[in-house]
Amino acid sequence: MLKKIKVNQRGYIGSLTRYNEIAIAIGQNLLGIRHLELIGNKMTNLGLRVILDNCHHLETLDLRECFRIDLKGDLGKQCSKQIKYLKLPNDSLEDYPYIYVTKSEYFDYYYGIPMTLT
Repeated sequence: MLKKIKVNQRGYIGSLTRYNEIAIAIGQNLLGIRHLELIGNKMTNLGLRVILDNCHHLETLDLRECFRIDLKGDLGKQCSKQIKYLKLPNDSLEDYPYIYVTKSEYFDYYYGIPMTLT
């Protein structure tokens, strides 16, 4: 029944297996999902592949700041072909009103050290 989910994160620490847990759980359990936002997710190609192979109704996929995936090969082609509205890892977050900053980024920002949100 769930059609849209946002699982945004930054600064998650864990093993590569843990990086893919959320993506695999989505791919295995939310087969009818249509809109998925994963800003800052640390998943690898494995996690993204599970989502694409199982979530056949997915129309919107936001992968901004998902820097552990490589979309240069077949996976990128599959994303482009399968997803109607795709946001890529290096796309700007300028239009996103809820940017979570880590404790160190917060400290740097408020104590005069330049901070870049990209």
